[in-house]
Amino acid sequence: MAIEKDSSDHDPSAENGSSTSDTRLRWKLDLLILPILTIDYFFAQLDRQGIGNAKLQGLQRDVLDGSPRGGSDKYGTVVSLFFVSYIITQPFAILLSKFFRINHYISINVFLFGLCASLEATTFNFSSLAACRWFLGHFEALFAPPVVYYLTLFYTKRQIALRISFWFGVAAIAGAFSGAIAYGVQTIDNPSIAHFRILFLIEGVPACLFGILTLFLIPDRPNRPSLWFSDAERDRIMQRVGHTDEQGTINRAHIVQALLDWKVYWAGAIYFCLNNALASTSVFLPSIVKSIGYSNADAQLYVVPPYVVAAAVTIFVAFWSDYVQIRGPFMVAVTAISVAGYGILLGSDSDHAKYAGVFLIVMGVYPSVAMINGWLVGTNLGSETKKACGMGIFYAIGQCGSVLGSKIFPDSSNYTKGYAISISLMALACVMCALLTVYYWYENGRRDRVHGPVDRDLKLDLREHADRHPQFRYLL
Repeated sequence: MAIEKDSSDHDPSAENGSSTSDTRLRWKLDLLILPILTIDYFFAQLDRQGIGNAKLQGLQRDVLDGSPRGGSDKYGTVVSLFFVSYIITQPFAILLSKFFRINHYISINVFLFGLCASLEATTFNFSSLAACRWFLGHFEALFAPPVVYYLTLFYTKRQIALRISFWFGVAAIAGAFSGAIAYGVQTIDNPSIAHFRILFLIEGVPACLFGILTLFLIPDRPNRPSLWFSDAERDRIMQRVGHTDEQGTINRAHIVQALLDWKVYWAGAIYFCLNNALASTSVFLPSIVKSIGYSNADAQLYVVPPYVVAAAVTIFVAFWSDYVQIRGPFMVAVTAISVAGYGILLGSDSDHAKYAGVFLIVMGVYPSVAMINGWLVGTNLGSETKKACGMGIFYAIGQCGSVLGSKIFPDSSNYTKGYAISISLMALACVMCALLTVYYWYENGRRDRVHGPVDRDLKLDLREHADRHPQFRYLL
């Protein structure tokens, strides 16, 4: 079995800039790929979360007939439809991307989800809004998981968590911008169209335009010729990351491995718990902040600081996680922070304490969601095909938590049930992360005893055995 040494990851001098070519290549990747994909994801999150702000700007009155009425929660239903369509499409998103030029695949879906978000401004009843949210979910599902997979084609397992967290941290920034934009729109006096329609256009149209730009700004897979990289650079990327499958090829044995790997389902269950909190936060946070005692306009503004802090914590945690090359203990710590936040919302009568609890919730939710992607997908699945299939299963299970999160907060100021469900699931995620960390530690020790210790920085050819390779070691 071919084994290569990734000297740039192993040699500290290379990471400190002594290896000029590797440092230049890494900076080129960071400046070329990350900013474009980050902006794309910013628009995706803006379009997804905007409905939470629009709810306070007349959407429910003008489009949803003032629902809830007679026990019918039309707002909760249209929110859920997004996640249902996301779940249906997501398991196939990455495998489908293997049959197309992946840069084209990503950019087309950015344009299409931007189009769906823009069309929300034209909705006039429940059915029209539901249709927009349904297709928005499909196209965002075809966009986001392939981006995580795409990053693994260019970055080593030592580098991937920080990049995924930087990319995902933008979700929190999008929440802050959404609140700030909504506050600005809310201050427009006597607009010719409703405030929420202006909000949807502001958040949707730029995504369409940037989707077109993305088509020309990001490269295809590193094993394909590119205007952006020389042949020597492409060879170096593949040498550092490992050989990638050819476009249109799938290793069927690794699909079976992914389907039978309990760790994929375990991680999916963790993601389910995290997504319950993420989904409810992204679409209900303005309403939650309003329930603490703020007006509609102030609630739009007061969601900004928690999101800004969440983005900073996400990047900070990812940086240290990459520095020490440990994921699990950080996952345990940040999920525990969210548990504390929900506990404050459940147990405190002070408005100031409850607002502090909101900070703690998002400080735990966003870093944990970012890190679970890098922990399972970026490092511990092995081959490209197993990553593609395993990610599909992982995301499908996880997004079911989003459906739950979209339904647990009724249209009232009494959110006790939602807080109770969320604190229970975050506590479960905390325990499951600890147990998975212990398993990885045990399995690495067992492989050391059976096959002998290995240099963790050896570059393995995993195309045959994936993470079952005797010299593969899991990242804790």
